[in-house]
Amino acid sequence: MAYVIEHGDVWFRTEGVTQMIHVSSGSEMLAIAYDCEDGTMHKRGSYKNVQAWVEKTQSKFRVHGYDDIADCLVIAMMPANKKSVDLLNRCAENSSTIQALIAAGELPGRMKALA
Repeated sequence: MAYVIEHGDVWFRTEGVTQMIHVSSGSEMLAIAYDCEDGTMHKRGSYKNVQAWVEKTQSKFRVHGYDDIADCLVIAMMPANKKSVDLLNRCAENSSTIQALIAAGELPGRMKALA
């Protein structure tokens, strides 16, 4: 299973090559949502879907008084290009990738875009 670029759009290829799920057009942004304290990845894919998930999840935490946990959900957004697709795949394959990228200063947070 991996993210791929086909015909300018980003797709998620599941089992084999035959099943592809459309993630975003080439003009849309991609994103990763993660916990700012420990780097746990929670959601990845199109920015629109990731943002909706984060807002919904933050709302649930805030309703129950867990503002500090809600504030730790961070979105890193990036353009739909090969570098970003490679990053999504690296993060999906290895749970410590986000921690390493944060430590190296390569993964931004709090809605900053990757170049």
